[in-house]
Amino acid sequence: MLDLKIPEDISLVGFNDYQFSQYTNPSLTTMVHMKNKMGFDAAKLLMKQLNNETVVSVVYAPRIVYRASVTNPPLND
Repeated sequence: MLDLKIPEDISLVGFNDYQFSQYTNPSLTTMVHMKNKMGFDAAKLLMKQLNNETVVSVVYAPRIVYRASVTNPPLND
């Protein structure tokens, strides 16, 4: 066992912002994704492909919910 402390020794970030993330100790910083919008857009793109229409790439910017599991990195002198 490494015996690392969060966030003193290592920062920890989760994925999907599950509801329990805010109740862990320390509370977990997470990435939030627009799952419903992604699914809807994926279906639209699939329909376009099936109809031989032009399909473009879609990029989503995740949002970060900062909680107690991360800290600023130390500054090197």
